[in-house]
Amino acid sequence: MANTALVNEVKNLPDKPGVYLFKNEGGLVLYIGKAKSLKKRVRSYFTKNTSLPKVKLMVAQAAKLDYHVTATEVEALVFEANLIKRYRPKYNVSYRDDKSYPYLAVCSRESWPRVKYTREKHRADTRYFGPYTGARALRETLDTLMKIFPLRACSNTVMARAEKTGRPCLYFHIDRCPGPCVGRADAKEYGRTLEQLCAFLEGRQEQVIADLNREMEAASRHLAFERAALFRDRIRTAAQILEKQRVAADTRLNQDIFGLEVEDELGCIQLLKVRAGKLIGSEDFIVDEAGGCEAKEVITSFVKQYYEELTAFPDEVVLPRRLDEPGAIAVWLGTMKGRTIKLTVPSRGAKKRLVEMAMENAVHSLARFKLRSGHEAKSIKAGLDELQKALGLPQVPAAIECFDISTISGAHSVGSMVVFLSGRPARQHYRRFKIRSAAGEPNDFAMMKEVVSRRLKHAGGDAKFAALPDLVLVDGGKPQLTAALEALEAAGVAGVPAAALAKKREELFLPGRDEPVLLPEGSQGLYLIQRIRDEAHRFAIAYHRQLRADTMRGSSLDSLPGIGPKRRQMLLKKFGSLKKVKAAGEDELVAAGLPRALAKSLRYMLS
Repeated sequence: MANTALVNEVKNLPDKPGVYLFKNEGGLVLYIGKAKSLKKRVRSYFTKNTSLPKVKLMVAQAAKLDYHVTATEVEALVFEANLIKRYRPKYNVSYRDDKSYPYLAVCSRESWPRVKYTREKHRADTRYFGPYTGARALRETLDTLMKIFPLRACSNTVMARAEKTGRPCLYFHIDRCPGPCVGRADAKEYGRTLEQLCAFLEGRQEQVIADLNREMEAASRHLAFERAALFRDRIRTAAQILEKQRVAADTRLNQDIFGLEVEDELGCIQLLKVRAGKLIGSEDFIVDEAGGCEAKEVITSFVKQYYEELTAFPDEVVLPRRLDEPGAIAVWLGTMKGRTIKLTVPSRGAKKRLVEMAMENAVHSLARFKLRSGHEAKSIKAGLDELQKALGLPQVPAAIECFDISTISGAHSVGSMVVFLSGRPARQHYRRFKIRSAAGEPNDFAMMKEVVSRRLKHAGGDAKFAALPDLVLVDGGKPQLTAALEALEAAGVAGVPAAALAKKREELFLPGRDEPVLLPEGSQGLYLIQRIRDEAHRFAIAYHRQLRADTMRGSSLDSLPGIGPKRRQMLLKKFGSLKKVKAAGEDELVAAGLPRALAKSLRYMLS
């Protein structure tokens, strides 16, 4: 039943575009939506005609309503997308994105731009193509592209080493790289090859093949037959790629074709990518919280989230259902692309057949996912239910935060926090901490208290951590548990359940209980808690190793008077290593750029 105060508040909403947020008693965001008219849209949640079970459940839990008025519907759309990304509300449709997807990146900021495989896409001076759903597929794609477009793919470190030694890598010898590291590459030709690669990835394959043909013919006219043969081989490889692609339509447009299948609480979005009239690939996305939603809402939510992350856009988006706000989304997409993107819901013809193909593939993809993940989902649910019962928790611990400390002899003490949502790791919420309080002898109690306290400080200011967990888990015994409890009490959230897991006998220590809880050996609850603890330990160790490695990479030159970061870098660049710096004579050090007095002093200090 809806909150009476909330119903009265809805009556006073403005008849303007904006974004609205439903929250529960604790302030946790349950749902975020946008509206052309806040008054009409939000009021629709409280009418008797609302029959969707998901909406009824959300409204029953809602106790507060926040809203933000915007100037236009498009502004509301962008604001909604950003808020959903920050809060990840329980009742919003969201596609699974536990992992980071691989991209093909062209690093244009470098003097000889390189092509590489990556999982990040935040650099403004890098052009990204993707995302790809499989790392193996992307690596195979990159390998094939290097046969057609020989470009640099090595790291800056590898290139610097080749420049210094004058020896190019294997890729140069097998004609996969023109050898800029040894001065064998022509800058103008390199830039032209880079442009062809980007055009090929954008779907303009036939244009690129035509360009390669012209270059082959030009080489033949100038009797450069070896060069012409290279272009011939590249044309054959590119043509083979085109032959494998199925002709999808007579149109030359770049299109994204969507299909949708929903069963129970899960859904599957199938995306067919058509570039220049050819089907070049497909991806499927599993959608959470799809049950109880209309198909139109599911596809609308997905499209907004998907294209917000994209770097390259199609000319046309072909959909199985009309979106909730097609006009606003079309304007938004056009703004990001720089020109109009058409949204189409076909009723007949080739586009309709492609949508039907996408729909059929969505059915199969969802069935395959349910078959593969059914056992895991049941195991996770059993484990969470077991934890609730064994620890006497008020509710199933859907959000668990686990803390661990890593230190060796008090050096580089670090803390880690991992987050599991519904029994699965939410890596985007992981955090790591450099311990500030450890002075002299390491104090596990103080370090644990510091880490938990620093996490809780973000609860008020950082939107990502506004919601408190259902369970705080710390690695260790009673002292670590006491530290966590003191941190919770100091933050004014002493009611958050907490437990400590001791590794020796896998004992769970709880507040106010002398005897630890021992979960049955081989149980799903024990397996889940061990997995969470081990992930926190792994994350802490990884950070600890990183800090140790950073320290070891430092040179003993750092501690010498008169040698700052710039001079240290200059010496190492000139001589290659600390050993060679030590072996250098006074005149060599002066020639490298040091004053005579400092060179003489350095020789003495390093001897």
